[in-house]
Amino acid sequence: MSSIPTHRLPSAAGLESVLPLIEAKGGNVSPAEFHAAVNRVFHSHESAVYDRIHKEMKLTLPRQFGSLVNAFLASHPFRHPIRVLDIGCGTGLSAELLLQTALSERITHIDLLDTSDEMLRRCGQRASLGKVSHSLIQGTLEDVSPEPVYDVILTCSVLHHIPDLAAFFQQLHRRHRKGGMFLHLQDPNGDFMDDPELRLRTEQFERTQHTPSWLKRITPQRVWRRLRAAATGQQPRSYIDMVNDDLLRSGVITKPLSDNELWSVTDIHIYNGQGISLRTLGQLLPGYEMVARRSYSFFGTMYSELSPQFQKEEDRLLRAGAANGLHIAAAWRNVHGSSAGEK
Repeated sequence: MSSIPTHRLPSAAGLESVLPLIEAKGGNVSPAEFHAAVNRVFHSHESAVYDRIHKEMKLTLPRQFGSLVNAFLASHPFRHPIRVLDIGCGTGLSAELLLQTALSERITHIDLLDTSDEMLRRCGQRASLGKVSHSLIQGTLEDVSPEPVYDVILTCSVLHHIPDLAAFFQQLHRRHRKGGMFLHLQDPNGDFMDDPELRLRTEQFERTQHTPSWLKRITPQRVWRRLRAAATGQQPRSYIDMVNDDLLRSGVITKPLSDNELWSVTDIHIYNGQGISLRTLGQLLPGYEMVARRSYSFFGTMYSELSPQFQKEEDRLLRAGAANGLHIAAAWRNVHGSSAGEK
């Protein structure tokens, strides 16, 4: 494992919740160093199984990508070559899905950014990305050119990992051309984390799966934890164990982290109960307008995991524009441009 980076770490904002955990696990690093180390090691090991344990994303997300992109282009078409920045690109799945949308004919280059060298290695092996010019960048947003060179900035299953969203969006805005699209998907729906209708629908679906033992108090947070646990349990030797091995070996901790403790660091906006709120994003993205939004996973799981009966009801809720699914996604337009310059 590489040493803990001492630069370009996230600020302490949003990391108050990890302080008791650092103390309990014998850590002797700052909250920012702890958060960076845990995330880097976790995603390095998760890279080996990511596409397999998240196969439902590849099956379900194309319709979300397509809907948001089509809605954006209907009112704000691109008439020039497009440069894309995929933040937290992982194994390249999100970039692959973006290339399946109506944007594909204008995309000339994609920069793929991730803190994990293992994620980037697997991303570089994705055959679909070989059809377009692309670069792999290991690091954070601060490692990307501060000029507003990107027409489309993409995050997929990323925002809920970032403690200080305000600082993140400031950095994002500096790199975003005026008129450009910011597209984010696959985050927990913070505006409906305690929604009774979502809870009832999730209970309804779970009863059909014959898993009633945890139905007494379903919440979206519990659904997310269950999905994480199910993915981990599929492994002969959990990658959670390997994450602990590396963190113990490096001295970041002296006592192992449980599954939930580990995810409370990596999935920080799920475990703090806040999720990602579109209302809050509107305040954190001054100079942006929301062009389209989508909520989905109305039964607490992805579309591909539903029976035909529940898929039919999911489709109805999507057509109705229901806002209280487990996941949210949206497309925003940079109206005012960046202080670093405009196209």
